[in-house]
Amino acid sequence: MALSQTPPPLFTQGLPARLRLLIAVFLAAGTLYVDLNLGLLKPLRQGLSMVLYPIEQVLMMPRDVFYWFTKYGTVIIDTVDRRADIEKREVDSAAALLQFEQLRTENESLRVLLELRKEIKHRTIAAEISHETRDAFSNRIVIDRGSQHGVAPGHPVINARGVVGQVIRVSPITSEVSLVTDPSLVIPVNLPRTGIRSVATGTGDGQQVELKYLNINAEVEVGDVLVTSGLDGVYPSGLPVAKINRVERAGGGQFPRISSTPVATVGTLQQVLVILIDQDLILPAPRELEKQSQPQRGGITK
Repeated sequence: MALSQTPPPLFTQGLPARLRLLIAVFLAAGTLYVDLNLGLLKPLRQGLSMVLYPIEQVLMMPRDVFYWFTKYGTVIIDTVDRRADIEKREVDSAAALLQFEQLRTENESLRVLLELRKEIKHRTIAAEISHETRDAFSNRIVIDRGSQHGVAPGHPVINARGVVGQVIRVSPITSEVSLVTDPSLVIPVNLPRTGIRSVATGTGDGQQVELKYLNINAEVEVGDVLVTSGLDGVYPSGLPVAKINRVERAGGGQFPRISSTPVATVGTLQQVLVILIDQDLILPAPRELEKQSQPQRGGITK
């Protein structure tokens, strides 16, 4: 078989490229004119939009996912910041509320102390509790008034709730006060409900006060409030001292064991009132009184 002498064409022969471009331009212009004036391509355009809409949504999904994650992260960051701001405001509000409650309690205490000053015949001076002493075997506090303010050993100390204790040592600007729970301090008391008289002394644990030398048949009940009798000439009569919380009846000629809780706790109220009684009524310091066998007027000690 003989080979052809002419090679096959590499490209399909047809209209020239420029002519085809010109025809395409005229067709496009004609299509635009027909669509603009007659609206013949509107159904075709609507059909194509319906076909292409799902494809558009699929292609736009990455963009929507990116926007969603960006918005979600922004919301989380904003929520964390707002929560931190709310917690900070809550802490500030709690601190302000606590300070307000402290001021309200102090104002009420000062108001009661002012009323007490009107009822007490002796001169008084307001003081504030500075701190508790470091002696583990005594129940004593230090107040911010001393000898230069007129305070002397033996002066009784009270607050808005009742008897706090008695001054036992003074310096020019501070004074040491023995609390009613201190075993070295004894206060004459009575029970208003029955009129029974006794003496109250601390147990040394900082929480309890005992009644000493009470009649075996004395009518005492839990909840009774002990007040100062005024027989010592130091504490004004009628000041609350303690509230009975336990009564143990005893037989065989023994005294009953009666425990009570002090009404004037120094942990809640910082303001106290020192009663500046006359110097001739002031007793020696409790350690000197411990050497005496007979009780005397003033803060009686064991």
